[in-house]
Amino acid sequence: MASTETGVPQSEQALSVWRYRNFLVVFITAMIIGVGNKIYALALPLILYDLTQSSVVMGTMRAIEYLPNLLLALFIGVIADRVNKKRLMLSAILIQVVLLAGLYAMLYTGTIYIWIFYLVGFVLMTCNYSYENAKTTIVKHVVPNTLLTSANAKFALITTLVSVMGPAFSGFILMLSDLKSGLLITSIALLMGWIASSQLEGLEPDAVTGKTTFWQDFKEGWQQLRNNRLLWSLTLIVACTSAAEGMYSSMIVYFGKETMELESSTLGLVLCSSGLGGLVASLVVDKWRKMYRTGHLMGTMMLLVSLSFLLMCFATNVWIMALSLFLEGLFSTVYVICILAFRQESTPAHLIGRVAGLTGSMFKLALPFAIYSAGYVTEWFGATYVFLGSALLNFLLFVLFTRLPLWKMP
Repeated sequence: MASTETGVPQSEQALSVWRYRNFLVVFITAMIIGVGNKIYALALPLILYDLTQSSVVMGTMRAIEYLPNLLLALFIGVIADRVNKKRLMLSAILIQVVLLAGLYAMLYTGTIYIWIFYLVGFVLMTCNYSYENAKTTIVKHVVPNTLLTSANAKFALITTLVSVMGPAFSGFILMLSDLKSGLLITSIALLMGWIASSQLEGLEPDAVTGKTTFWQDFKEGWQQLRNNRLLWSLTLIVACTSAAEGMYSSMIVYFGKETMELESSTLGLVLCSSGLGGLVASLVVDKWRKMYRTGHLMGTMMLLVSLSFLLMCFATNVWIMALSLFLEGLFSTVYVICILAFRQESTPAHLIGRVAGLTGSMFKLALPFAIYSAGYVTEWFGATYVFLGSALLNFLLFVLFTRLPLWKMP
């Protein structure tokens, strides 16, 4: 029986993605970890706000969390192609469990050092990116190319569902307990994810292990990316659109607390709007990608994301704020799913870890600096100017996108 580069028989190409056991395990793991990470993502900025009331500290924390993608993603990608994917995933999750429990213990005992938040945040995101890269490589190996858009839509569905449920659940917890409880709950959730991912079967190191050097592997991945001109151009565009999105999202919590004067529970419910938008996107993206050119779909989403950023500039109540978040969640999720699916479809299975690592690093290239700057712009002029800058940057990138071969990508 003929088979594809993913090792999946061609006769099975049309089957549902749910027929692949390892995909189901990875999906369940991602769902559990997604809930925990959403609680952490809401609790941490609120903890920092209560400790410092500083947009600069909050912006710095967000910037530091993106540094692993910038500095270490390409190395993690090489490692992911060389080692056992299951072992890499388990190790990355377990380290996060220990660090989050330690951070909770620090706050529980009243020991508070902001630099420890920065250090733990950096290591947590390094491990989280290792987990995400391992997940990407596993999916590429166990799912055929014809189902990769569907597979990525399923993961986006997780993200959007926890965006809807996670903040509301977190807000409920924060009303009953103190903020640091969110860190402990995240640690427990990740431990459950570790148990789930231990059920993966049949994932062995690639044949490249031990036959080439680390730098030879890196060079091979770099050449693959550079030779794929569409993916290379798209990577450079995404590096800039990620900066725009990062500026917008990093100041939402501060804007809601400082300008809109929302309670933590109310803010959590407003943030659900982004998840609702992403939920709609995950349900329609597969159909939309079949109906329209991929390039046209990506470009149109970029334009609509710009408008959702701009809408936040006019947010005078929670309803406008929620609408902006809903539209941003809808359009940006379609955009991201198209990017991830195209990257997986156009990359050989044995190189996916390296290409994902390289592109992942470049995707976030400008992000830490953009978020760090957003903190100061907010401090000096207000968050509205950050939202306006994000909208303008994304619109200019849309104009550039329409003038590149990417626009006509089938």
